Amino acid sequence: MAKTKEEVRFERIEHVSNYKLPATYTREIGRVVVRWAYFEHHVQSMIWALAFDCDEASGALGRLAVIEQKFPDRFKLLADLAKVRGWKFDPTLLKSLANRSEKLAEERNLLIHGCWTRHAKHRWMIRQTRGAWETGWPSGTKKKVLPEEKRKDAKGIAHTVSELEKLIEDMHAFRGSIVRSVPVASPA
Repeated sequence: MAKTKEEVRFERIEHVSNYKLPATYTREIGRVVVRWAYFEHHVQSMIWALAFDCDEASGALGRLAVIEQKFPDRFKLLADLAKVRGWKFDPTLLKSLANRSEKLAEERNLLIHGCWTRHAKHRWMIRQTRGAWETGWPSGTKKKVLPEEKRKDAKGIAHTVSELEKLIEDMHAFRGSIVRSVPVASPA
């Protein structure tokens, strides 16, 4: 039976930071870091390639000229660049990548920038220490002032790794499906 708003009780948890996480946690967090960096680099490489018409120096030019946006805004930029350059892509797959990347970016940021504590009842918990928090938790308090703690276990973090791996596979499929719809002009 679902609890009504009146039945939900706020539990104040004393947060004592702890960086000595079990190896299972640090291993899974490391896997998230490596997979996210891979995903982020390859999406950014597609942006640079399209922005500089697959020029040999696309990566170097991109690092100089194209601002790296947050996800899912990078996919909006990618779509705009593809249209300008005359490349066709699967918009449904692109939208799926954008939606999933946004959720996984939030999870990645929590794992990377969060602060951990060990709690007797809830085991390992993580507190968000960065980012923009909404108001209204609890009783109008800003989360920035009193950030929420979330219970995390190694199995849950491993699930995030699995979701990132699926995202990477779909990103590769998307990259392979982009085709030029406008013929390349031959040199005069």
